[in-house]
Amino acid sequence: MGDAVRRGHANVTPEMVRQLGARVLFGEPRFIDLWTLRLERGTAKVERWQRTADKESDEAEIQEMRGMHKAMLPIASLRGRRIAPIDATTTFKQHDELYVVLFDELRESGASWLESNGWTAVEVFAPQSEPEPAVSR
Repeated sequence: MGDAVRRGHANVTPEMVRQLGARVLFGEPRFIDLWTLRLERGTAKVERWQRTADKESDEAEIQEMRGMHKAMLPIASLRGRRIAPIDATTTFKQHDELYVVLFDELRESGASWLESNGWTAVEVFAPQSEPEPAVSR
């Protein structure tokens, strides 16, 4: 089980979540409302990246990835046929795929970090347009 913890809200802490035997989505508190707004406005896009590095990620790399929180929000990983939400226990191996939201204004720095850490861009998902409202006649 994973639970999102909103950054800046003191009512639920990551430690409380861990004590319940659950995991914190995204590995740490995030500004979920901000990322939702970015996606709704089309100023961020979900992208799929594949790990081409032949080594498993280490704690330093994971911490660096978390430090890129203004540019990107890693949301899910795919290993073989298993897709899992990103949390504090996530590690990456060669051929794993990463679904990540990249903020358009900081995409270059986020993509550059991913590339320099053994990731290759695979696909950018186009934002879904909202269906036209039904008109009653």
